[in-house]
Order: sequence, then C-alpha cells, then structure tokens
Amino acid sequence: MVESGAPKLILSSGSPKEFELTRSEIIIGRDPAVDLPISSPAVSRRHARLTRDGGHYALEDLGSSNGTFVNEEKLTGRRPLKSGDQIRLGQAITMVFEVPPPQRLCVRLQPNPTASCRPSSERSCPHRSRRGTRN
Repeated sequence: MVESGAPKLILSSGSPKEFELTRSEIIIGRDPAVDLPISSPAVSRRHARLTRDGGHYALEDLGSSNGTFVNEEKLTGRRPLKSGDQIRLGQAITMVFEVPPPQRLCVRLQPNPTASCRPSSERSCPHRSRRGTRN
C-alpha cells in the first residue's frame, strides 16, 4: 500500500491496487504507453485524463466508447474530484479517489519552571515590563 501525502487512485476491480498521483497530468487507458494503463476491453486506449490544478485533481473523459462516471454520474466535461469519489470507467472498472488527511504537526511545549505568569495577572508578572513586553 502507498503511504504518503499524495492523492491516490485505488483500483477496486479485481485485486486492489493503489496508484499514487504525483504528476500534473495523468492519462488513464488501455494503451500500455499511457500513464496509468488498465488492461480491460471496457477501457478505451486513451479513456480519461486527470489534471492537477492548484493542488486539486479534476477528471475528464477523452471521448471513450463506454464513458467515464463519477459517483454514478456520466462525465460531460471536467469535474473536480474530492476524497472518496467513486470513479467508473465503462461498466467494468471502478476506482476510488483518495486524498490523505493533512498531517498535523504536534509540538510539545515544556513548561518554564521559573515563569509564573498567567494571562489574568500580566501586570504583576515579573517577566514583563510595564509596557507588556518581555524583559
């Protein structure tokens, strides 16, 4: 399984496979020369195109014989994808578009044993000057 922060397509037809999406344009089709080849007679040689625009991917059909569907709606133009969208190529190939959640940065702050300031008592804090800035 792919473990990174990049979006991916998870092919759920047959044995599950994951394809990490790192390029700005990805052609999906039956032709072995495309970026994401899928060997199925239901898939056209150049079936669909994924394009990245500003960090988001959109999908469009390239005039395929059997159509491209997102969440059971047939594509008629470019459609932005969101995590969890179900993609179907023709009637046979299904995929899920996934975007990993952003990684959270956790910072552990160590308490300063000499500081005794509290927001409600900033005037009496020995670590602040009269103007409210640190000494």
